[in-house]
Amino acid sequence: MLVMKFGGTSVSSRKSIEVICNLVGTNLHKKPVVVVSALSKVTDSLVAICTKDNFSEAVFDNIYSKHESMAAEFLGGRDLESVLEYIKQCLNDVKNKLTKFFGNGNSLVPLALKDEIVFCGEKMSSFLIAAVINHKTKIDTRQVLSSTCITTNKKFGSADYLAASTKKNTRLVILPLIKQNIVPVVTGFVGATKGGEITTLGRGGSDYSASILGFALEASEIQIWTDVDGVYSTDPRVIKTAKLLPLLAYEEASELANLGAKVLHPRTIKPAVFAKIPVKVLNTFNPNGTGTTIVDFVDEKKRRVKAITTKNSVPLITIKSNEMLFGKGFLKKVFDIFARFNISISLISVSEVSISITLDNKENINDALKQINKIGMVTYNEDYGSLSLVGGHIMDTPNLMNDIFTILESANIKVHMISYSGSNINVSMVILSRDINRALELLHNHFIG
Repeated sequence: MLVMKFGGTSVSSRKSIEVICNLVGTNLHKKPVVVVSALSKVTDSLVAICTKDNFSEAVFDNIYSKHESMAAEFLGGRDLESVLEYIKQCLNDVKNKLTKFFGNGNSLVPLALKDEIVFCGEKMSSFLIAAVINHKTKIDTRQVLSSTCITTNKKFGSADYLAASTKKNTRLVILPLIKQNIVPVVTGFVGATKGGEITTLGRGGSDYSASILGFALEASEIQIWTDVDGVYSTDPRVIKTAKLLPLLAYEEASELANLGAKVLHPRTIKPAVFAKIPVKVLNTFNPNGTGTTIVDFVDEKKRRVKAITTKNSVPLITIKSNEMLFGKGFLKKVFDIFARFNISISLISVSEVSISITLDNKENINDALKQINKIGMVTYNEDYGSLSLVGGHIMDTPNLMNDIFTILESANIKVHMISYSGSNINVSMVILSRDINRALELLHNHFIG
């Protein structure tokens, strides 16, 4: 069984949808399960109307027109009418829910309702794509709502899946379709609690949902079809000499995703690791490309820097406290505060009386800082970015640290914090945001070429 995920840009043009139809037909013998995102920019529009000031008929008209135009490219007659009727139903459902909510004097939609609203985007695209595949290839297709397959916790907006119930539900819903030679076209990005409440897996979560389905179905391969040729040694839009990486280990890909690479959702690899399923990153607009294959283990004798990834803006917090000296439990207090306010820590560096950390998100940061100020002196700064060198057994790279500091010092770029991964996969540095691209170019030229 093969899971094929197509992102927003891959389902938003006639050419890319024709490629999807061809790929499904070519891989029919592998029993494909197709996962699709909402059409490009539709999720952004749905998020926007969850604020009262942005709730307008014009937004609904624009979303409908986008789907109508795409459907009319491929369908006609009763098939077209059926798709457009479904689109209208989805949008009317959203309109009714928000009209009722705002009509009761509310102005900002809570996460639970927002998850229901944005689900509309995936529902519309999956119904449309299923109809188009069937029309063009005569292959039987069926829309499947991922909320009937993926069971999650109640962390609305960024839910985590529950493995046992997800595996059970997914197999109950999808395997009967596969046995009937029906290609399931599944909504990405979404799950549901055990009580049936709609949840989303976080922005970019269609990658994650594809990996979850692959795990649940024990697929032979998970393919992530996007708009780039695979995973590169760095962002090719910034560094023109960036190199395509044909092979990565799970740990390397996970580190790259967590540390800033945009190709994969940070949690994508996790379910695949459990089931040891290869993940391929491929380009819908270059379907004959080799892409990048991500596997459990890569046996390489040469220790080297494989990739460098950056984040141009990371909040940096330094906490100083004499309580840390010979004390116990200080770090736990700090981590507990951030966890309480749902703030994720990315990098950490610790000395005897201070701790420096960077954050993945800064929602609720003011409330968190108020609590941390009670246990230490806090310095908070948003002028920094991070730069991370990634590769298996990276610390075995000859002269690694000497070369890094020599190169940056010669360019007068100061390192404000450094962090090593416990798994010997990455070395990360925090430097001023204004120096990020210059440091990236220098280090990429030296270590990768």
